[in-house]
Amino acid sequence: MGWRWGAAVSYTCYILFGSKVLEEVEGEVATFYVMGAASVSFLLVGAAGGRLNFGWSEGGWSWVAITGLVSTAFAATAFFKGLKLVGPSKASIMSAMEPAASVAAAWVAFGEALSAWQWLGAAFILAASAWVARSRKAYPEA
Repeated sequence: MGWRWGAAVSYTCYILFGSKVLEEVEGEVATFYVMGAASVSFLLVGAAGGRLNFGWSEGGWSWVAITGLVSTAFAATAFFKGLKLVGPSKASIMSAMEPAASVAAAWVAFGEALSAWQWLGAAFILAASAWVARSRKAYPEA
């Protein structure tokens, strides 16, 4: 339970702090610093744990590069641009749609099927996002 609360608090701080940073810098600059800090953190933790392994094939490195550019750098830049455009409250609501979009992409790309419980969970995510979006006047921008 502690990890869940920690993740929620961390993500909230990330969004609120990010909205303040974007008053000073562009989304690309914010992404550069976030990705740089994350890279250093992962390298330090991996080195400390003795689990760094860079022995991938050329094909493996290609997928690492694609994932780094598209799924990480592009996604973070788009999030920061959206955060600056719509504000932290709306951005956090819209980012709650990410799991549903990921499920849809897995279904289209890989033919992944959902169980009834997973469909129910997806419906709850969509309903909660719609409910919060409709009642956004109760949540002023930070």
